[in-house]
Amino acid sequence: MLRRLNDEFEKFFKENSANPAAAYKTYVIKAENNPDKIKKMTDWLTTHSIQFGHVGAGKAAHGFDFSTQGQNNFNLTTEDIIFNIYQPKGRFITTVFEPQSKLNDSLTYDITAWNLFYSYGLKAFALNEKIAGTKNYQPAPTTSSAIPDKPYAYVFRYQSLNDAELLAALMKKGMKVRASEKTFTLTGQSFDPEHSS
Repeated sequence: MLRRLNDEFEKFFKENSANPAAAYKTYVIKAENNPDKIKKMTDWLTTHSIQFGHVGAGKAAHGFDFSTQGQNNFNLTTEDIIFNIYQPKGRFITTVFEPQSKLNDSLTYDITAWNLFYSYGLKAFALNEKIAGTKNYQPAPTTSSAIPDKPYAYVFRYQSLNDAELLAALMKKGMKVRASEKTFTLTGQSFDPEHSS
């Protein structure tokens, strides 16, 4: 009995890596997503031992767009993050990133936030073809601007939970916080009223 259990366990992971049974074979996270959200996602993928990386060269691609809920063409770039289901945790990936959850009954607990692309609000695609990452993942480099000796104000975009934590810390320190009511441009960057503080 124990031997059969071990054999089935081994078979399960071998089938995941060699011949996974799922419509979508590759998932793409676009590089233009918010860096904080990308970091949370890549940390999650790493925690769950999911292999991911970058393609060696960009190309035109077609897949299910999680933002529009339809099939769309897009450009796959060398900065985008990709992972496919040809790995030991392929079925886990298929389950967690299923674009449209199917419920057999009305008694199931709410799973509207089950897919992590929806939870994090990420621009992502699911492709029917297998695309292998040929380069290791490299986070986008952070850029910083020179700060004047006596700045009048600091501006940041309110886009993720990290920004909420920053805002709370600033308020605890007694800093006056304001939100923009109009779109404005500063040092070549545009800030809209919904995301600027």
